[in-house]
Amino acid sequence: VSCREYSRFLKATGYSPEGHVSHLVGERPPDYPVANVTFRDAEAYALWLGGTLPTEEQWEKAGRGTDGRNYPWGDSFESSLCSSADSDGDGMMPVDALVSGCSPYSCRNMSGNVWEWTESFYGTSRRERVVRGGSYEEGKRLCSCFYREGVNSRFSKPDLGFRCVRNHPRTGVEHA
Repeated sequence: VSCREYSRFLKATGYSPEGHVSHLVGERPPDYPVANVTFRDAEAYALWLGGTLPTEEQWEKAGRGTDGRNYPWGDSFESSLCSSADSDGDGMMPVDALVSGCSPYSCRNMSGNVWEWTESFYGTSRRERVVRGGSYEEGKRLCSCFYREGVNSRFSKPDLGFRCVRNHPRTGVEHA
């Protein structure tokens, strides 16, 4: 979800974010990922869009495909295909960048760029949600499609964003 898309949501709904996203939406280029959102902030956008946040299983399948690859493009890390601490870039990139690093389902930036919230709980406390994908600040191990972390649902970080899933009329599920 880009800053442009999230800004449109804020203007249309008057939603007041819990996280520190408001100032970043205006500071970052509009085609960069929105970040610094809490789980509730991400969930509110997804519901407004008519979808949900992906479950951990949906996120992983979208990133790894059915063959269980380590990265969206295959099993070996390729520094030119993502935005991470081990890549050739110098930080966050636009949401539509790096087409050659797409997953088997044509999802972009599933390795690096920003961590992404999922619907799934991490552990048994029900306070933390699973985040996936790593970020531009992380190395290649944390940017793999199998790595997962738990983050308190009320936290926001400058490198934590999200993507959405919405029902598709023919296939049932589609990433947005």
